Amino acid sequence: MLGPRYPGVPHDWTWIVEQFGSLASADAAFEPMADVVRWLAASPYRTAGLCAVMSMHDLIVAPSADVLVNPHLVIAFVPGQTSLHLRYEDGSRVAWSCNARPEEVREILERFFVKRARWYRRT
Repeated sequence: MLGPRYPGVPHDWTWIVEQFGSLASADAAFEPMADVVRWLAASPYRTAGLCAVMSMHDLIVAPSADVLVNPHLVIAFVPGQTSLHLRYEDGSRVAWSCNARPEEVREILERFFVKRARWYRRT
């Protein structure tokens, strides 16, 4: 759990990429998360304002600098599993979530950003 909600200060994408790169260098199990982070950091979503906070081994993203206050997506590394867990925290009684294999994460994120959360339009 993330603890109490507060206006989180987004981390710099370069720093986040370096942190996940270091984790992946130390343990290959983190490589799928590092790949997702590198892709997001280079994506048009970042250019359009996607902000992120790193929480231990997870990445929390939102289209606002107040990442943890507004609806956000948690991309979670689950130790011992090959899939990543995605969970949308938008205040709903039942949060949308799914497990995604590394090879399907990008497609799921694209659909999430454009169709489910409607944070961005397809370019």
